Amino acid sequence: MTHLAWNVFGTDNANSPFYLFWSGFFAVSVFTLGIATNMWVHLRKNNCHEPRCPRLGRFPVEGTPWVACHRHHPNPPQRGSIREHYHLHFGKKPGRG
Repeated sequence: MTHLAWNVFGTDNANSPFYLFWSGFFAVSVFTLGIATNMWVHLRKNNCHEPRCPRLGRFPVEGTPWVACHRHHPNPPQRGSIREHYHLHFGKKPGRG
């Protein structure tokens, strides 16, 4: 049983002790932890400013540095207003919208 654990962690056979551990099991676990941390920081930075709201904040609140989701924003933009804003900005140029 002990031999199986040494094999899984990569410390049983290589050029030097623990070489396979550093280049295998440890590297994968650190990489996975890095991805998880990156996702956590991204979601924490971009979520709604309302406490305990898991939604992404996409709409800036005027006069503050906060962003809010469509549910907690004081006056969220409607679907038609976004299309009108697009046409005011781009005019009659071909494109999506």
